[in-house]
Amino acid sequence: MKGHAEHDDARYVPKKEFEKWQKKDPILRFEKYLTAKKRMTAEEKASIETRIDQEIREDLAFAEASPFPPPEGAARSVWA
Repeated sequence: MKGHAEHDDARYVPKKEFEKWQKKDPILRFEKYLTAKKRMTAEEKASIETRIDQEIREDLAFAEASPFPPPEGAARSVWA
């Protein structure tokens, strides 16, 4: 849980409010549900996390090896 940008540590959020929403984290709640219902083992969870970490490393390596876009591209819309 972060602020509105990567550099934003969200220190403006009151601690109690942060803790309240931290308990509602949908990923952690779903992990607990899957574990409680015996739908996911610790080994399966570890395997998923390993695959995610590998994909992130590969994507980061691709991005870092890619050439910078032309400067004039900075003014284009990125959502389209």
